[in-house]
Amino acid sequence: HTERILQIIGSDFEGGFYARGMDVLKTLSIVDLDFNIPSQKALYDSVVEETRQIYSINEQLKQEPEKKVVSVLQKEKDRLITSIEVKTDKIYRLEY
Repeated sequence: HTERILQIIGSDFEGGFYARGMDVLKTLSIVDLDFNIPSQKALYDSVVEETRQIYSINEQLKQEPEKKVVSVLQKEKDRLITSIEVKTDKIYRLEY
């Protein structure tokens, strides 16, 4: 979705990384949410919270835990990413 678009139009770097500078970001259409509408604010808050959870999981993964723990953390991270993608899709389809 949005991330894939950024990969396509961004600059590629070695190791599968890519840049998305201001010129790239300016080309995206951004949906403005109205935080005075409870459903839109809740959707935003949910994405922010899930993003924070991903950052927390990444910090835990940096500690190089046991394989079993890595597996559980990675599954939770994947679930959160999917959830954010679904919510982002809803925003762009104006289904909030």
